[in-house]
Amino acid sequence: MAGTWIIKQFVDDPMILGVCMVMLATPVGSMTAMLAQQYDGNYDLAARGVALTAILAVVTMPVVSVLMGA
Repeated sequence: MAGTWIIKQFVDDPMILGVCMVMLATPVGSMTAMLAQQYDGNYDLAARGVALTAILAVVTMPVVSVLMGA
């Protein structure tokens, strides 16, 4: 995981590293689609991005769990 390698360059505390890894594995918030619609942005694309990250989280969360040894 590239994100984990980058974070390890700056973080020595295993607890903070674990929290950052979980944050990288979770989906983005749905607020982005709502804000895109409110400010006349491309809310359809934002909603698709939220859905894609939620689907990918089904795979990434177990992988992070295995990597963290939980």
